[in-house]
Amino acid sequence: MNRRIAVFAALVFLAGAVSAQSGKTSAQKTAPTAAAAPAAATAPVAAPKIEGTPTLAAARAAVAKAPPGAGFGVYLQAYALAMNLHDAIALCREFFPKAPPELRPDLAAFAGALALSAGSYGDAAGFFSAGGGAGGLGLGATLASLRPDLLLKAARCFLAAGNPSAAKKCLDLVPDAEGGRSWVQARGQTLAWLYLLDGEAEKAFILLQPLASGSGAQEVRREALFLLWVIASSPDFVEFKASTKGYDAATIAARLRAECPGSLERALVEKGVAAKPSSWLLTGLYAPAPAGKDFSLAVPDKPKDQGAEAQDGGGQLQVGWFSRKENALALAAKLQKQGFQVRTDEQKDKSGEPRWAVIVDASGDWTKTQVKLKDLGYESYFLP
Repeated sequence: MNRRIAVFAALVFLAGAVSAQSGKTSAQKTAPTAAAAPAAATAPVAAPKIEGTPTLAAARAAVAKAPPGAGFGVYLQAYALAMNLHDAIALCREFFPKAPPELRPDLAAFAGALALSAGSYGDAAGFFSAGGGAGGLGLGATLASLRPDLLLKAARCFLAAGNPSAAKKCLDLVPDAEGGRSWVQARGQTLAWLYLLDGEAEKAFILLQPLASGSGAQEVRREALFLLWVIASSPDFVEFKASTKGYDAATIAARLRAECPGSLERALVEKGVAAKPSSWLLTGLYAPAPAGKDFSLAVPDKPKDQGAEAQDGGGQLQVGWFSRKENALALAAKLQKQGFQVRTDEQKDKSGEPRWAVIVDASGDWTKTQVKLKDLGYESYFLP
């Protein structure tokens, strides 16, 4: 099979709280309701009534006057969701350090999801690490207890942002068990990414083998198998000192077909795409197969020949994902004026609420289209 190494640097993304293992979520999926208030709250806090899209200055003024306690979080989330992502992230960056300590983990998850949806991995990592207790945003490790889930998200975002040392610090804080749950597998997966992106593929290979066994969770096994396939497809694989029997690329590909038939990882393997470093896979920027989409439907039965594969660089780039249709249409119109072929796509989040994606056609070499968008100040992520 011909293999194409696609170096996905700074792919944008996701809208929502990203899973430490996988799964696309959406920032706008987090509703600013009283449910986000700590258990100690005695009464729900009503969300503010917001008409239109507030300016950053107006949002700052409103959040500064928010009711104390849980009301602070409700106001911050409500105004952030009503604004464009850039201003929303700026608002969260300014007010997150002022949040009551008991609200910070939930607000960190919310703000990190916003940053992740904009492809701002550094900001996302800062929020997640601050909420997880590893420090971040200048707060230091001030929380009474660690949040392993947020620490793992922070580590993955730090890796996507090209900061392996910060990722390692977060991983070092993740305990073996916390809250009645084991974090060993999740920590091992992220550590394998760190080794792989740091050029230590054999260490990653050794760490991934038990994770790919049948005893692990399905999402853990799926990602581990894909990373093993990436490693086995590299020219350095034959030089490993560790035993590689049963872990050649063809065997791993067969396991992915059998165990994860509708997954994106299986589709990438069938098309021979060794995604490296693949920020959108690393941070979970896609919908897993159980969400209802069978990625295998787009996979050809046979691999293409070299000439056909060389011309296969087309695709789509998602530039935005909005809770307000008018905002999506406004961005689409602006991009059209700048020469891009654009469409909006109405979707629904997990709660059934409508969302609108702004999608740019990227026929030919999609990386060139992404660079043009980046030069104009638009982040985007590739839709395979």
